[in-house]
Amino acid sequence: MVLAACTPEAPARLPPPPELPTLRVDSPARASFLPEGDVVVTGQAIAGTGDLAGLTVGGAPAQMDADGSFSVTLPAEPGILSFGIRVEDSLGERAVDGRSVQVGRTHDAGQWLSEAVAMQMGPETLDDDAPDIDDFARVSELIVEDPAFGADFVGATIPSDSYEVTITSFAMDSAGVDLVSRDGALDNDVTLYGVHTEFDAYVNSLFITVSGWAEMDLVLDTELRLVNTADGVEVEVISASATTTRFDWDVAWVPEFIESLMQDDVRLAIEAEMSQQASDRVGAMFAEALAGFELDQTFGPAEEVSLSLKLARAEAADEGLLLWLDARAVAQDVTRDLPPGAGSLRTDFTGTTLPIQTTRPFVTAIDDDFFNQLLFAFWAGGGMSGQTISREQLMLMAGGDLPAPLGPVSEAQLDLHLPPVIMPPSGELVIDLAIGEFHLGIDREDGERLEASLNIRAPASLASESGGLSLMLDNRPAYMPVHAGMLAYPEALDPGDLASLFRLTTPTLMGQSSALFPALPAIELPVGETSDAAALQGVVWKMEDVDASFASDRWLVLESNLVEGTAAR
Repeated sequence: MVLAACTPEAPARLPPPPELPTLRVDSPARASFLPEGDVVVTGQAIAGTGDLAGLTVGGAPAQMDADGSFSVTLPAEPGILSFGIRVEDSLGERAVDGRSVQVGRTHDAGQWLSEAVAMQMGPETLDDDAPDIDDFARVSELIVEDPAFGADFVGATIPSDSYEVTITSFAMDSAGVDLVSRDGALDNDVTLYGVHTEFDAYVNSLFITVSGWAEMDLVLDTELRLVNTADGVEVEVISASATTTRFDWDVAWVPEFIESLMQDDVRLAIEAEMSQQASDRVGAMFAEALAGFELDQTFGPAEEVSLSLKLARAEAADEGLLLWLDARAVAQDVTRDLPPGAGSLRTDFTGTTLPIQTTRPFVTAIDDDFFNQLLFAFWAGGGMSGQTISREQLMLMAGGDLPAPLGPVSEAQLDLHLPPVIMPPSGELVIDLAIGEFHLGIDREDGERLEASLNIRAPASLASESGGLSLMLDNRPAYMPVHAGMLAYPEALDPGDLASLFRLTTPTLMGQSSALFPALPAIELPVGETSDAAALQGVVWKMEDVDASFASDRWLVLESNLVEGTAAR
């Protein structure tokens, strides 16, 4: 029997992987600033092994020409427009991209914004009858109690029909101030307790000068009106009067009957002088207090942003003192090349309506334009640009190491190519924050590099902290749509799969957004700079226990307490 030879079968050859389709987007350019209106997206889908089967742009099906070219018009509201582009072929393979642009009119960098901040100083902020330096009345009391206040009276000469009284010394035990706002005016009553004054009195009929002293309590009643002019806010004294509620005195070397005759004249002369002083000085004191709202301060990790406020107009109302301030925020040093047309978003919403019904003593309302200008200034000044973070820092943000093929990570780079922009809220939280062209670069431990463009919009709230207000994003995936595009990746990996991984990972990363953005500055009012009174030096008013809401007129409304603080040295 002859055995036939067995020939081993050749191993089966696997077919080569299909060539993937690719996307080329010609317009709009990434991170560009576009004028108001619709946005035209143009480009070309290029087939791989399979035939092109479908295209979606901005979540909607789109038509392609025979060569894969496309042109799609997307409606765009002012703000950040983020959109995804996806092409699929007949084999189920796909290519994706995602990008963002800012659409709408802009403010020039550092431009003053008219009446962009409004403040409401409620009755407690005007006068809370407490010893803390957290209300206007207590500030006024300390100014009046300061020795410099009484020193201005020394040397004053008070003429009368029979006498000419010259003040030679002036001191008091304490002062009390009652300040009430009502529609159209402010009632300001100052009581000087334990006033002790010494004087020389020239008696006209006797051609002699006598010396004496007087002790009294004085009540100065003033009514103030705020007058808005082209040059700012002026404080006008409508009426002023002075009344002594207690008057003890003595004049040396004068017979008792002459002293008795002099008493009423001297008392009336002192009241007349104090009435004139109240008319001349109380309005000026209040104007100086209002000047405390014109401030300049810096914020950011490296103090890269300068914030300025100046008083534009003011009104007195039953709900308190109402102020409107011009504002601007500008980068101290622009560290990045700004694209053509770059600027903070400008909207058409008018100023917020004051007064606001609230039980809180202090309200600050911020125009959305100013909020966006703050974010733009931080971005232009280098915030979120070229930041390098370690593997450990990234793990803290992500809650662990990034999964393969994104990791293991050696280090990562963060770069924000568009300024964040607040948008009209899509839900019940405070605001929506749009973050466009957030580039996340990852250097893997094996030397490979991945870089994605992430485009995000999510509801945001503001958390009150000692250093200001921190932006906190709602990072639940259902509330945080992410469009991802791959800018760099190893050839062996599918960019569509990588983009999907980045989309899944991004909400967890952005849950730590407070670490990515600086705390928005809590406005500190430099009370101590409005007076030379020693007790006020270094004193500021700080916001505490802040509640934030986003009003229908697109203003951010912050309701808070005001507390006494110390200015940072």
